[in-house]
Amino acid sequence: MSTINFDALDPMRGLLGGGIRRPPRPAAPTPPPARRERPVAPPEPVRGAVVASAPPAPPPATPVPRPAAPKPPPAPTIPPLSLTQREAIAVAIAALGPGTHSADAIALSAWRLWPAAFGMRGGAGHPDTNRVLAKLSGVDGLCGMGWLELVSPRAYALTSIGVRHARLRARAAGIALPEVSR
Repeated sequence: MSTINFDALDPMRGLLGGGIRRPPRPAAPTPPPARRERPVAPPEPVRGAVVASAPPAPPPATPVPRPAAPKPPPAPTIPPLSLTQREAIAVAIAALGPGTHSADAIALSAWRLWPAAFGMRGGAGHPDTNRVLAKLSGVDGLCGMGWLELVSPRAYALTSIGVRHARLRARAAGIALPEVSR
C-alpha cells in the first residue's frame, strides 16, 4: 500500500483532485487616469502694440422674399363611420382586394379608413388590433356571421356572402372599392 504525503497535497484541490476551485487571479492593475491639462489662456495684448483689425462687416442684406410653396391638394374626405364596426371591417377587407389577408393588414386597412373608430384609445395615431380581432372571430364576429373565413391562424378571407355585403355597405357609405375580375 502506498503512502500519501499530505504535506505535498494542494489544500485547494482536496484529496481526489476535484472540489474547490482556485480563485481567479487578480487582473492586471489598471493604469491611473490621464492627467487633464488645464486650458491655457490666450496671451494678453501688449500695450502700445498695433493690432490688425478685421475690416468692418458689410451691412446685412435684405432677404429676398421667396414665392409661397404650392399648397397640397386637400385630403380626400373620409366619410364618418355610419356603419357598424363589423360592417366597416368587412368594407376594409374588401378594400384590400380579393385573397387572404393577415389580421394586422385588416386592422391597418380599417384604421386608415376610420382612424377615430379603429385607433388606440387616448390617441388615434396607431391602429388598435385587438379591437378589430374581437370583431373577426367568435360567434358574434364576422366568421360567425358567415362573412369571413379563417384560412390559417390570424389570416382571413371574405366569403362570397361577405363580399356581397361589403360591396353594399361600401356603396351606401360612399367608399369606392377595387373592381374584382371574375
